[in-house]
Formats: sequence, C-alpha cells, structure tokens
Amino acid sequence: MAFFRSGYNVTYIPITAHKRIGKSHIKFRDALRFLLIIFKIGTLYAPLKLFGTISVSFFFLGLSYYSVIAHSPCLNYDSFDLYDWL
Repeated sequence: MAFFRSGYNVTYIPITAHKRIGKSHIKFRDALRFLLIIFKIGTLYAPLKLFGTISVSFFFLGLSYYSVIAHSPCLNYDSFDLYDWL
C-alpha cells in the first residue's frame, strides 16, 4: 500500500500454485481479524476518508433528529420549565 500511495511502479510476477487439497478452515474469528486489519489500514493511510464519512453520517443523523423529532407538534416547548426537572 505504501508503494502504491508513494507512486512507485509495482510489477506483478505470475506464479503457479497447486490445487488446494481439503476444505477451508476459515472461521468467524478470522473474518473479524480481517476486518480489523482493513480498519487499521484505512486509519493509517486515509483517516479522513474513513472518519470523514462517519462524521458526515452522524451529522445528517443529528440533523434528521432535529428536523423530525425536535420540531414535532406533539412536543410543547412553550410550557417547558427547567426547574420542574430539578
């Protein structure tokens, strides 16, 4: 990944591999480990791309809450008094 991001030329060398004998032994734990590795690579090489999308999605979630729930006609903020809660 570092060579790709730095603009270095990367050549691929074809290899020959034998057919796999037996069946796969991949478990759910391996999938979680793989996702953790992808997350680490994402935070290392493009943190703004990862955390930017998360923050924008939380912004729109809060905006939708504000526009739908907070301005609902069921809520009456005219008679709301903070000292009633204390």
